[in-house]
Amino acid sequence: MFSEKGWVISEDGLSKNGDVDLSKGDLVWSTQNWSDEFKVEFDVIVKKELPGSWKSLFHLTTGENLGLGGRIPAVFLNPAKFFYTCYRINGDDDYCKNYNYELNKDYHFEISQHKSNGEAIYSIKVNGETFHEIVNTTPLKYKDVKLYLSDPWYETFAPFGKLSNLKVIADLIKQSKFFEKH
Repeated sequence: MFSEKGWVISEDGLSKNGDVDLSKGDLVWSTQNWSDEFKVEFDVIVKKELPGSWKSLFHLTTGENLGLGGRIPAVFLNPAKFFYTCYRINGDDDYCKNYNYELNKDYHFEISQHKSNGEAIYSIKVNGETFHEIVNTTPLKYKDVKLYLSDPWYETFAPFGKLSNLKVIADLIKQSKFFEKH
């Protein structure tokens, strides 16, 4: 594990307390192995109306915007005032859920997938409340996953608000074993 510009980075994840810089196409991290049990946590506030179309907050991908490995997960914002959170669920490469937002309100997101009784449970929590939960009957592991803050395919969210306290855990099992030993 090492630290660079406020980031704590390892092969299995990264985190940054405080504000996270966003710019279109900014590839900030990659991992060889993305597990079918993961967690992404972050805080976000939208301070201004979004003109035009979609804005990218962050995007984990094997290299493409869409298709297999395209959104694992990805979060966008829409000018109609909703977050658009996408992941591959039950064979749908673009399984997305909308969550409405208000300007100048803080939101804490937890996007995760973990196994319980042999089933992969995909979950989106907002401000501590489970917003969406589903059994993913086709959980996958991915190779060569990249994290973009913001992605190269859409305009960046940067001028319209703030992303902070980002934590990405690519493998919950490996991470929990690490913490058990230390």
